[in-house]
Amino acid sequence: LARALAAAHEAVRRDPTNADAHAALALVYFFAQDIDSYFTVTEQALSLSPNDAWLLGEIGHYTAFAGDWDRGVAMIEQAKTLDPLMPLERYFVIGHNHLRKGEADKALAAYLRIDMPEYYPVWRSRAIAYAHLGRLDEAKDAVSRMLELYPDYQDDLWPYLRDWNFSEDFVSATVEGLRLAGLD
Repeated sequence: LARALAAAHEAVRRDPTNADAHAALALVYFFAQDIDSYFTVTEQALSLSPNDAWLLGEIGHYTAFAGDWDRGVAMIEQAKTLDPLMPLERYFVIGHNHLRKGEADKALAAYLRIDMPEYYPVWRSRAIAYAHLGRLDEAKDAVSRMLELYPDYQDDLWPYLRDWNFSEDFVSATVEGLRLAGLD
């Protein structure tokens, strides 16, 4: 992260009007667990390019995970308005937001929009939502598919939840859903 931080600072220094440089710096702060700096730099990036669909979606994605779910989801919805063909990964944020609020049916609907069958997070997310809906056979099938794609997932669960700065309500829903789906 130290090299990434230096490179991102250098990019901002070379072109302080480049919103993407600010976004890159913000993401380094996010993964360095410096959330205050993350929010400060995202404001700078958004002020430079407030109608950039990619920027809104990317910053919205991480803003939600950093704990400001309402604002992050609003940015993703705005990005979707600007670009109806936004990256499918943004539906994870929409689904995760519903999941943390106990709306497993809406979470599942969002996850089902992600047509990426070889991407293990699709199956993890679906497994959790199915489990919370009491659809345990489907949850277990989704866990099986996830483990086919990522056999070491159980070993990496806690570092993943920590590194992505997820809020406690989302972590609780995730862990409980995976437990219900048969993953210890």
